[in-house]
Amino acid sequence: MRLHHLALAAAVGAAACEGTAPARPAARTIASARRNAPRAGRRGANAPSPPAVDSVARCPEETFRTLARYRAGRTVHFGPMCTEVFRGRFSAVMATGTADEASDVWVLFHDPRGDEIHRVRRWPVGARIAFGRIAQGWVYLLGRTAATEDMPANTNVLTIFPLPRPGGAAPEVGQLSPLEAGLLRASDVDDLDRRLTFEMPPADPSPQEAERTVRAIAEGGPNALLDHLTPEGAPTLRAWQLGAFQESNYVSPQGDPTSPHLARAVALIRELSQSMDCSAGDRCIGRPAQALGRGAIPPTQVMLLKDGQRVVVAALLAEAGAPHEEGGRVTPWGAERIDDADDRTLAERFAMDGAVVGPVVGAARGEERVVAFEVGVASGGREVRAYVIAPGRAPRAYVDRSLGEVTGDRTLHLRDFERDGGFELVSTGQHRDGATVVSIASQAAPRSVAQHALAHRLDMLRVAFNLTEMRAIDGALRGYRPSPADPETACALLERVAPLEPRAFLAATGGTLAVIPYREPGQPLRGEPRRLARRELGDPRSVLGIFAGQRCGDLRCDWPQSLCHLADESREGVLWFGDGGRRIAAVSLQTP
Repeated sequence: MRLHHLALAAAVGAAACEGTAPARPAARTIASARRNAPRAGRRGANAPSPPAVDSVARCPEETFRTLARYRAGRTVHFGPMCTEVFRGRFSAVMATGTADEASDVWVLFHDPRGDEIHRVRRWPVGARIAFGRIAQGWVYLLGRTAATEDMPANTNVLTIFPLPRPGGAAPEVGQLSPLEAGLLRASDVDDLDRRLTFEMPPADPSPQEAERTVRAIAEGGPNALLDHLTPEGAPTLRAWQLGAFQESNYVSPQGDPTSPHLARAVALIRELSQSMDCSAGDRCIGRPAQALGRGAIPPTQVMLLKDGQRVVVAALLAEAGAPHEEGGRVTPWGAERIDDADDRTLAERFAMDGAVVGPVVGAARGEERVVAFEVGVASGGREVRAYVIAPGRAPRAYVDRSLGEVTGDRTLHLRDFERDGGFELVSTGQHRDGATVVSIASQAAPRSVAQHALAHRLDMLRVAFNLTEMRAIDGALRGYRPSPADPETACALLERVAPLEPRAFLAATGGTLAVIPYREPGQPLRGEPRRLARRELGDPRSVLGIFAGQRCGDLRCDWPQSLCHLADESREGVLWFGDGGRRIAAVSLQTP
């Protein structure tokens, strides 16, 4: 294991003091809290453990030549921000995009034997970085946003992610913790440094304490909330995406119990308390009625702290509004271009962490462009990315993981099946067994900053089932219109079926149902469907498998695609609806 020289010096100093009285335990600060978090829990051994290093005020001269290689041909929006050089090794963080907006953030680990560079996942769209710091191996970047897509201007940016260890995976912007909510008020890097050293309670609430507190506030109303506030009070933060927050409300412990601010906060807590998960202890999270996609928008939550023997509210997090509808007829994307020289040049600039493999595909709509390509990531693996480039804006990045594991290069095609302002990326490749497999993924319309990965369009694949040639896929999806399920109708249907009474189940299927067994995770249409006749539908439990007895509250439903998954993401499967949610049309069940 490599030790940073400061950590090594601390270890030597500690050894020299053996035999003296035991030192007072170090105070828990905001900067140290993530490092000292328990390894158990929902994230367990997969929780990040970055090297214990801090950034320096100015990158040392020894870093200049290395960093120059990555700056060449790119617009650097922020940084580099560096750690100290030790035995020729250092880490650096920098952002590329435009002068006003960061498109991508990169983390570099330089070793004389070779560099590792990672693209930070889920970097917030439209962010403008003002200042930042690396503390105890965690990167803190703060700033504001430009108005883009469904997000207003001047939303606060606070992103926190770990420096990866050598050989580690790409970092990802994480959820804000209750301890860190106060960092949003940092005015500059010196203020950030000061706040990172604030002493925090030595422990977080237990899940039982968290649930009791939230339920007590929900039942007790405004006065109960006033009794469960920190001296600084609690803001309500509207979350547009991970790392982008807007303060929409604030309650003070000295506030008037009849204040509308207090009434709004209590209403949010009461709504959340109807269905919540407090297993983290430091927060109670509302369970959304509709699937949001992993990490898309932080769900509604009450953030909690220990204050002596009390549990208090540090902040409230509320989801931002739904994406606005784009008015008027949307001009469709033009015909695709394959390996256009300008598109390839752009793709190579975007692939700082690897090399472009295979052809680059592009399309244009007026002055707006989209390019899609596959990157052979230098640290291992491949990733498909798409960037939308509009005049005056930083390139807007998406990733596509919908195709799954394939061998060799992928073939990419850009389409505009829905003509709704978004685009579709059709990917084909060879499966391990030699079969050709296809995926379709979409940029959402109306656009939302919460979307970082193209949406896997299982509804389109259902229409183009088993088709692998682009001409056939184009024919099947020409003039495509989605057939969404109505939530009330579908949930009422599942309520009738949940008791597993054979007659109710037979009526819900219309006398026929397809069962699709599949093996590959995330690919519920890659199997041989078997259509069950009326006489085979007598035992709902055996037919529905993991969906037997499930109601809407147990599911994550994508109503526009007319399907549901189990709320428990560790259990695979898809329940498909037909006729707008009036019928259960099929069930995909994963097999060993």
